[in-house]
Amino acid sequence: MNNNSTNLFIKDNTESSFLISKILNIFLSNESLNENKIDDKLLKMNDNQKSILILVARIASSFSIIGILFVIFIFTCCRSVRSFVLELAVWLCATNLFFNICLFIPNNFEDNSCWCVLLGIISTWSYLSTNIWTSLIGFFSYFSVIKSSIIDRNKKYIRLIFIAIAYFIPGIVSLM
Repeated sequence: MNNNSTNLFIKDNTESSFLISKILNIFLSNESLNENKIDDKLLKMNDNQKSILILVARIASSFSIIGILFVIFIFTCCRSVRSFVLELAVWLCATNLFFNICLFIPNNFEDNSCWCVLLGIISTWSYLSTNIWTSLIGFFSYFSVIKSSIIDRNKKYIRLIFIAIAYFIPGIVSLM
């Protein structure tokens, strides 16, 4: 993206919209970004820019939490729509809930505080678990089309295997 497309995000001349535009310009520039360049750009941000970036992430995370709670509400209150597929989606939503809550943990980018370590462990665990749940749901969707009778007979065992894979493997990796 070029600077002209980034300027579309500026609606007025207030300081916050200018800072949001500047943050977007940092991350949407034409140069190829690698991890070191992104880290350098984050470290060069002033405190006001960092707080606006955190605020935008928390607002987006709040919308995600509302959607997750809606899915969980539907699963718990509407027994007529419960299915094994919806149950797998609820497990995925529960994991995403942990990931989104991580954005509300107080943090300091320059510190290696206990909160920072806790944030790293929970976000690593929930991110890996979310990816594994997504893979398991994809596997289940494919497998249920091919071998639906096996799935119907073994839902209890499949559920336990999926929970073990999706929660314990990321837990071990995130604690390493």
